[in-house]
Amino acid sequence: MIWARLKGYFEIGLAGLTQPTRSDWIFALRTVSAGLIALFAAYALKLDHPQWAMMTVFIVAQPVAGMVLAKGFYRLLGTLAGGLAAIAITSVFGTNPWLLVTACPSGSACARWSRHCCATRKPMAPLLPATPP
Repeated sequence: MIWARLKGYFEIGLAGLTQPTRSDWIFALRTVSAGLIALFAAYALKLDHPQWAMMTVFIVAQPVAGMVLAKGFYRLLGTLAGGLAAIAITSVFGTNPWLLVTACPSGSACARWSRHCCATRKPMAPLLPATPP
């Protein structure tokens, strides 16, 4: 009795998961092909760990192409801001290691605070300067 009820519940609940739509197939093929292109490019460039190129593709893959472009754009902005902040902090406090060690976490804390203080829908830009490499 219980077994039949559980079997019926799982057959009904999992029926939608076993039937991918056309858009699901397109997304899967697009993601796998982009991952393979990234992997081949990493091998062609003779990178130390080429598998991370393919892993990055799968991490940032989104079913809607516009979401990927927006996320990539804000990631680029955050990375540039973090690089400029690192250059500025190093040039100002580079001669004094104690101030440099104090300024780096302070800059990271300010970037994280700005992300949580400002209610933005684009979290990559203010958060990435606070992310260690």
